[in-house]
Amino acid sequence: MARIALEARSLSLPGGVRTYTLEVIRRLVRDDTRDEFHVFLDSAKFRGTFPGVVEHVVPVGHPSLRLIWDACSLPVALKRVHADLVHYFKPAAAPWQKSLSVVTIHDIIPILFPDAQTRIQRWYWRLQLPLAARSCTHILTVSEASKRDIMNHFQVPPERITVTPLGIGERFRPAQEQEIRRVRSTYRLPQHIVLHVGTIQPRKNLARLLRAFARVSADIPHTLVIAGKWGWRFEDVKSAASDPRIRSRVRFLSTVRGEDLPALYSAADAFAFPSLSEGFGLPPLEAMACGTPVVTSATSSLPEVVGSHALLVHPEDEEALATAMKSIVTDRDLHERLRLEGLSWARRCTWEKTVQQTLAVYQALLAGAPTVPMTVNA
Repeated sequence: MARIALEARSLSLPGGVRTYTLEVIRRLVRDDTRDEFHVFLDSAKFRGTFPGVVEHVVPVGHPSLRLIWDACSLPVALKRVHADLVHYFKPAAAPWQKSLSVVTIHDIIPILFPDAQTRIQRWYWRLQLPLAARSCTHILTVSEASKRDIMNHFQVPPERITVTPLGIGERFRPAQEQEIRRVRSTYRLPQHIVLHVGTIQPRKNLARLLRAFARVSADIPHTLVIAGKWGWRFEDVKSAASDPRIRSRVRFLSTVRGEDLPALYSAADAFAFPSLSEGFGLPPLEAMACGTPVVTSATSSLPEVVGSHALLVHPEDEEALATAMKSIVTDRDLHERLRLEGLSWARRCTWEKTVQQTLAVYQALLAGAPTVPMTVNA
């Protein structure tokens, strides 16, 4: 039996990293009954999230102190446990760690797109990303695109990186009609919508999405619904949304309950996700699992995420994005083909696969194997 420490400060973060941490740890502690798991939390409010583990609360205090937590507070707490292996679910590794270690680096977007980050984020990730990449025994990442970026920017050999694509939860499936009606009523949505889900920030490319929507607004009856919190540097988004052609046909939903997301996806005629860069990009896959055809970017990891079962466009080509949106909601044969293909594709993308590959890496490292699995088996 091995003693495995799991760093889970990502529970305090929004978005896909939090989802990954929740879904993977839940299944790890459920499926691996041989090993002893210790989970390290940054707040007592997360106690009880993972039944059957030994919990350690290491308060982070103020968010501005998170680097101190990563470099000092967490290593001190880990030392008391004497773990055989530590898994950092975000780049939080200290250079003086002695145990075997695995770190999940979802992407290096803060390095690739520094202008899309806040100043504090740029400073934090410029320190933590290269440190984690170089000091941990092995790296997990979520796409081949992210693996290439890590190798190229941090000079990490490929054998030190395993790709473990993300999965989608069982709740993401086509919603019943009564659930769709309830969500339409709750959020006061019209019958025909094109949906986007994600934090409003520069990397999500929403100003171009709005301008592309304006190009075809006279040809389709749809409302563009953007579900996500306002992040930063969104002035261009507000400006594009004020276009007289679409001013009354754009809805911003800054708060959507998690349990409503499957029905919201199901209510849409199309899902548009023209992100400039993603380490993985869960929303397009979630939309596909709910039976909604997808338009997304032909860059970074997104072609891996959706395969050949979505319309792919260059994210900076507004005309191509506009044409794709119009085609997907007006061409019924195309719409139905992408709907069926997307459902079939999404069913293959499970958290169980992610966890199986993660456990395989643990076991190889603990056994002292010279190599570990480098990708997920299809």
